[in-house]
Amino acid sequence: MKTYEEQMAEYNKQMEEYNKQMQAYQQQMQAYQQAQQTQQPEQQFQQTQQFQQPEQQFQQTQQFQQPEQQLQQTASQEQMQPVNEVPKKTGKKKLIPFIIAGVVLVALIVVALCIFVFPNMGAKGKVKKAAKQYAEYIESCDAKALIKATAPKELIKKAILEAADKMGCDEDEIDSIKDDFNDEYSDMMDEVKDVEEDLEDEDVKIELKDFKVKSVKKANVQEIIEKFFNDIEVEEIEGYTPADIYEEFCEMAEQCEIDVNKIYRVDISYKLDIETEDYDMDDIKDELEDELDGTDTEFDIETPIDHLYAYEYDGEYYIIPGVEDAFTPALKQYMKRSKFSSDVMNASSISTALYTAFSDEQCYDDMYEAGLFNKYIVVSEEGLKELPQSVRDEFLRCLGSIPEVKSVENSNFVFLVDGDNWNITVYLDDKGDNIELYPNTDYDYFY
Repeated sequence: MKTYEEQMAEYNKQMEEYNKQMQAYQQQMQAYQQAQQTQQPEQQFQQTQQFQQPEQQFQQTQQFQQPEQQLQQTASQEQMQPVNEVPKKTGKKKLIPFIIAGVVLVALIVVALCIFVFPNMGAKGKVKKAAKQYAEYIESCDAKALIKATAPKELIKKAILEAADKMGCDEDEIDSIKDDFNDEYSDMMDEVKDVEEDLEDEDVKIELKDFKVKSVKKANVQEIIEKFFNDIEVEEIEGYTPADIYEEFCEMAEQCEIDVNKIYRVDISYKLDIETEDYDMDDIKDELEDELDGTDTEFDIETPIDHLYAYEYDGEYYIIPGVEDAFTPALKQYMKRSKFSSDVMNASSISTALYTAFSDEQCYDDMYEAGLFNKYIVVSEEGLKELPQSVRDEFLRCLGSIPEVKSVENSNFVFLVDGDNWNITVYLDDKGDNIELYPNTDYDYFY
């Protein structure tokens, strides 16, 4: 084993060799700078000079350490026992596959967010912006801007033409609609301008206090239609079921290039305030209470609607007020009256069919002999069996088919023939109570 002095002498010798290599390196650098002035200097220099920085050469040719470090290593080596075993893999190497798998998983999550989440976030941001702009148009009484924010001119044209086609308009009629559309649209905008001027003359001020967009979520159009039918308590409207209307909507949307998957419900909150020269919000509330007095309809004038709908067309989002909830009570009342009106018309038809049947002398005599004058007869398959065959056949021939009561569930029409005064009265059976429908309708019962 070398002494400390011997190792220091060897170390000094190595340092002298290192200094010599530093001088050689400086000479090579000067040669390299001269070579740059000739054609392809780097190639010529690489061919004629294979050099490295002296530190690198010295490390490759001389594996030396400072003597203190060598002494420490030598001492530790003397204490070690020789072994013939292959070194085991460390724990860090075992973790490498798990680290790689984790990185891949994170990358997949980022990709999924970019594909599915971030586009929706961008769309919802646009929807919120459109909703807030819509509120500003309301407050500024800018009716033209409201129309344009609801539907662009080109979309309105497409919708009208598609509706005309579904209504069975021929090619000439559709061409005429196309030709007249621009004039009709301009006339509509002129009328809107007149409305704006009237509002300005009346000094109408509208404010949506504390307007906020509470949430934006995708709307399920089919569920909206079904809920609307349930709320107004009907199964069909003019022969159209909820499924029929949804199918028509999807076809119309496709023709108008509207993606039904990009329709959003926008829940909002605010407090409406209206003031003019002649009245304020309190006056409006009093007037509304008088109108709704005696009805089951409830209406919050300060928040007439609590949501909007937004749809995308040609890269932009447009707003439609969510009026179905606000109109449901009134529409429900309308549908009830419509059903009642239909029942009155059917009662009139029953009366006419009976008068026609009894114009036949044989029918009259058979009815008299059966003792059925001044007796209530239910207009149903089972109830009509009480009538003589001649009367029943003639009555159904004139009536066509037995009508169903629409205004009251589980009810039937009932008629009574007054043989003394020769009057026929038609009733509605409401849980055992006969309510007159024709000829003297009991409106108080229904309204």
